[in-house]
Amino acid sequence: GINAEYMGSRVVFRFKLCARLQNMTWLCCTEILEHLRAVAGSTSSDESWYVSNAVFQLSWMTLMWIICLLKRNGSMVDFGWPSGFTFMAIAYYFFGPAHTLRKTLICAMYFLCGFRFCYGWVFGRRHWTHEDRRWLVWRERWSNGEAWFGIKNHTFNYFMFFHAQSVANILFVSAPLQLCAVNNTAGDVQPIEWFAVFIWASSFVLENVADVQLGLFKLEHAALQKKAKAAGEDPSKIQLGVCEKGLWKYSRHPNYFFEFMIWCSYLLFCVPSFLHLLSSAKFDCWFYFKATTLALVPLFAYVFLVHFTGIWISERSSLKRRGQVYADYQARVSAFFPWFPKTKSA
Repeated sequence: GINAEYMGSRVVFRFKLCARLQNMTWLCCTEILEHLRAVAGSTSSDESWYVSNAVFQLSWMTLMWIICLLKRNGSMVDFGWPSGFTFMAIAYYFFGPAHTLRKTLICAMYFLCGFRFCYGWVFGRRHWTHEDRRWLVWRERWSNGEAWFGIKNHTFNYFMFFHAQSVANILFVSAPLQLCAVNNTAGDVQPIEWFAVFIWASSFVLENVADVQLGLFKLEHAALQKKAKAAGEDPSKIQLGVCEKGLWKYSRHPNYFFEFMIWCSYLLFCVPSFLHLLSSAKFDCWFYFKATTLALVPLFAYVFLVHFTGIWISERSSLKRRGQVYADYQARVSAFFPWFPKTKSA
């Protein structure tokens, strides 16, 4: 009776907390929207746009962190950061003062990229019902003191992890969008911007191709397990193995590589806007800040995809589950940049 009463009180507490958080988020978003309207109708500098975005990203990822704690699902961060820059693209499209076609192109690229992540999170991997297995590795590291400042507390480390993503959205992810959607003096869309759109579109398609190829490989494995079960055999004895078909033959993470190319295309798209900014800007701290964050976008994307949230944590999990088979795959195939695989005898 006592346990049932205790569990019931916890459910009520979580429900009330979620309701309050929902109200707080709605009020925060309403205030940001009103501020964007005021900024769009004024002649203020783009610092105001930057501040509005920063407030939203910090608020949004704090909400994702709280939901993560309530649901015990670290994968909320994988919804939080892409939805954050998706909302950013929508806001800049409707309120940004830039040249209409340039603004439409950059906002559409950001929106489609973010929507793809969110759609896959909800309907593909369905991580709103369960978290990615990589979070077991993260918590294991945290428990061993391999975390921020050696602190083992999971709540603190979740907070730091979530806001590493929000700060990344503020400083780097938003930099190309901020420059192109707010700058209204760079003239018509230039050929180099159309070339950047081509690179973006090609990378976007190939990233999805890589995901489809991996998905088909997993479906084939599931079919083999189902067939073994129907024959009265133990399906767990059929190991998943490694996908070496299509793009996965040349890179262990082709989806990450083409995601990296997408971020490089954003930087290329910014070249005319930046050159115009360079010819007319005051060389103050704000200018150097924008120039630095913009230049670091490819480096940021590479570090996050390879050394932080992407390859290294994914491969650590894959090695643990697949053992020598995956180790052999690592020895033959490039980790990130596509290249011809080594022969098995090499």
